[in-house]
Amino acid sequence: MPRSNGRSAGSRTGSPGWSATRGASEGACDTIIATEGLLQEDTPYSDQPYITTRKFWTDGQANRLLGTRIDLTCPVRLLHGQEDGDVPPEISLSLAAALASDDVQVTLVKGGDHRLSRDSDIALLIETVARLVHAHHNRP
Repeated sequence: MPRSNGRSAGSRTGSPGWSATRGASEGACDTIIATEGLLQEDTPYSDQPYITTRKFWTDGQANRLLGTRIDLTCPVRLLHGQEDGDVPPEISLSLAAALASDDVQVTLVKGGDHRLSRDSDIALLIETVARLVHAHHNRP
């Protein structure tokens, strides 16, 4: 991320971290992680389970920001697949509303999944970051 005078010049995120400490299954996850020290879940993205450790979970819980104002004032671009089965697109909309920045854009990608890994998705990600960098380097 380009930085200027110690401040972020912009931010781009795919999934805003919802899956790390997800809402509806939170209680069950808390119980499993508390008793077993980690949670292993099947994932469609790998033949290996997705592992959430107790430290990762507690750090995520301690640093949750949705539901509060987020004092980030740099430009932000949120890209979210409309077919994301892991993080509801509404989370990106909630995140956009919580950000202090006046320069926030949410792009919902039709047919895009959680990873936005199709060639067209990757091209959009690269183009989005390039525009942020270009705008930062060409500001007055």
